[in-house]
Amino acid sequence: VTVDGKTSEVEELIEVIQQKTKIATESSEEASKKQEAAESQAKIIAQEKAKADSALMEALPAVEAAAEALNNIRREDLQELKAFNNPSIHVKIVCQLCTVLRPTGEKLDDSWGDSKKMLGNARLIDLLKEYPKESMTEKMYRSCQKILKENKKQDITVENMATKSQAAKGLL
Repeated sequence: VTVDGKTSEVEELIEVIQQKTKIATESSEEASKKQEAAESQAKIIAQEKAKADSALMEALPAVEAAAEALNNIRREDLQELKAFNNPSIHVKIVCQLCTVLRPTGEKLDDSWGDSKKMLGNARLIDLLKEYPKESMTEKMYRSCQKILKENKKQDITVENMATKSQAAKGLL
């Protein structure tokens, strides 16, 4: 009787152990799947980070050149641009690009009148130097890209703008 009782207890313990082993195995398999998914995501994130870092390194010289160009703009240069009744298409395009970025905080359209309004802001140079680049939205970026694409024939480059207007070159 004692042996039968002990056998029964051992069988119950074996059954409990088997159930717990099954649960542990299932949990382990689930954890492995989650770990694989996490590792896969980590690889994708690392690739995206590498792309972003590469784009940043590519853009930094342009950002630094733009900051340097802003240091060379004088208030008188902006006043000269503002005085134009009908500036060259190159100057209009550069000013249009600036209005898209809203450096003054005002919502401006891409007309020459609103560009003149922006150019008349006494703090424009400082606002451009302090412009929070991270606040540039995807919509602003797309608008600038669209303007440049629509005016591709005008060859809007810093080098080309230097021959048109020093102030517009600095704004570009």
